[in-house]
Amino acid sequence: MNHDKLGVMTAYESRIRAWAKNRGMKDYMTAKIDEIERFMQSAGYLEKFYKAFPNYDPTREFEIMINPRRKKVLECLAQINDISKDYDRAEGYLGESFCEDQLQMRKTRAGEKDIDGYIQGRAVQVKFKWVSAQNLGSRYVTVKRDPKFELLIVTCAEHGASEVSLFGIWDISEVLEIIGSRNRVSLKKLKSRPESTAPILIVASELVYKCVG
Repeated sequence: MNHDKLGVMTAYESRIRAWAKNRGMKDYMTAKIDEIERFMQSAGYLEKFYKAFPNYDPTREFEIMINPRRKKVLECLAQINDISKDYDRAEGYLGESFCEDQLQMRKTRAGEKDIDGYIQGRAVQVKFKWVSAQNLGSRYVTVKRDPKFELLIVTCAEHGASEVSLFGIWDISEVLEIIGSRNRVSLKKLKSRPESTAPILIVASELVYKCVG
């Protein structure tokens, strides 16, 4: 970042001296020019500031450094966002598309609040989590206390996995019994509750395996 110092400002020097004193600065000449710009704006003298510094360009305060790794991440994210544009980000796409493919979920329109789809007429909310046997105790899902859906489906995958897995399916009544004060419930605690006896479980057992079983 450019640390240009403020030069002599003639007509406004007394104002800047007073401002610098209030800021506890020993020497107003050490103030950064962008700090003076903000001060003059708050004091209603921004127009005069630009007249005093006609060559000042605030964009020069930032020097852009190209980081090849960050550039690659941005490119990959742009591709991911394009692929998952009809879903709630990449994780939303992974969980919901899995339920569409494997559990015959009929997806709702993008942006529909709280309900991701319907399976055999039952409203569903889908969660996707990155999990492993080591981090299971620290993974949570958040559920509102007045949900509009009937079934909570948690899907999961480990980093590097080639496919999503089914973690479990619960009637929302089971989830609400163990939900915490922050509307969160750990996956480990969720596993202790009986899963839904809905017919979709029969379908699920034939098509998928359970992650971190």
